Amino acid sequence: MSDASFDFDVIVIGAGYGGFDAAKHAAEHGLKTAIVESRDMGGTCVNRGCVPSKALLAASGKVRELADDKHLSSFGIHAAPVRFERQKIADHANQLVQTIRTNVTKTLERAGVTILRGHGRLEGSQKVGLREPSGVDRVLTAKDVIIATGSDPFVPPGIETDGRTVFTSDEAINLEWLPRWIAIIGSGYIGLEFADVYTALGCEVTMIEAMDKVMPTFDPDIAKIAGRHLIDGRDIDARSGLLARKVTPGCPVQIELADFNSRELVETLEVDAVLVATGRVPSSKGLNLESLNVETNRGFVPIDDAMRVLVNGQPVPHLWARRRRDRQADAGPHGCCPRHRCGGQHPWPCARDRLPQHSGSHLHPSRDQLCWPDRGGCQSFGGEGWLPAWFRSQLLQGQFQSSG
Repeated sequence: MSDASFDFDVIVIGAGYGGFDAAKHAAEHGLKTAIVESRDMGGTCVNRGCVPSKALLAASGKVRELADDKHLSSFGIHAAPVRFERQKIADHANQLVQTIRTNVTKTLERAGVTILRGHGRLEGSQKVGLREPSGVDRVLTAKDVIIATGSDPFVPPGIETDGRTVFTSDEAINLEWLPRWIAIIGSGYIGLEFADVYTALGCEVTMIEAMDKVMPTFDPDIAKIAGRHLIDGRDIDARSGLLARKVTPGCPVQIELADFNSRELVETLEVDAVLVATGRVPSSKGLNLESLNVETNRGFVPIDDAMRVLVNGQPVPHLWARRRRDRQADAGPHGCCPRHRCGGQHPWPCARDRLPQHSGSHLHPSRDQLCWPDRGGCQSFGGEGWLPAWFRSQLLQGQFQSSG
């Protein structure tokens, strides 16, 4: 096909922050660009992740501060018993989400991006199928296609969710109710955030981690500080080395806890609710990757350092995919479109994320660089449990402290 025969220069599948940056940058460089989204604009970060969780943390943090009678009395402040309205806290987070979602949409529209609502899939080389909410199905063509479909919560085998008594962060973010006793399965950043919210609002929290220690993937120094402030300081019952081999919704919820190594039953817990916070998996199902013979690994789309999708180790022409990290992260202003299509700009953000807003939350020992677009370069690191020296020193000096 000639360039003139394509419907678009670039089609991006997925309107989370990765897809948003890609589409915006491509349009600003003169490319006719479309973005496909089947759910809410802004993806996980805006609607079910970073934005609402930080709003809940901010509101619940205020409750925690006001409830600290001993600390306030040292200033001569004597507050009345703290009262809060759960629904208004939830509404606060939802209103922030709606505002940012609207801003994301308007920003793309101002940049000249065509927003296509519906489920996108590959239909061969340089072709994207679109099933609209009305049921209409059509095929569009593009010079380049970018996959940026993000991730979904991972629910391990043996755990049954009902969205009410056993749920993931997708439902927890709505704060529909406050269980008296909630078990959180997983001690990563998602589990820690919600443990902070729930304890501030008066819930009893038990944290269950299958590995031999809580926060097993965190940098050791950060894990030590986070444990002191966010677990010990919150009076959380943290249990490690235990596998939640079966979780049954109901009133109460039943959790069968087994030794991680032997898989033998240790005890059965009965709690009011369970939050499953065991990580996230790529949202690659339904993309019809097999139409281009692309084989995924546990859902991950194989790519090279230039973010070109691979088949048998060789790049698929004109097909790209945004690199995932261990958590939702900003793709950065440079992470956008093929170099030759965007005036020589780097095709993606140096294949690295920016610094985490959350200590150690998406750092990984297998990544060897961090890049700061505003500083004009990258720095290499290495070794198990690596962390930039200046960031580590600032953390240990107390520059990055937990709320409360």
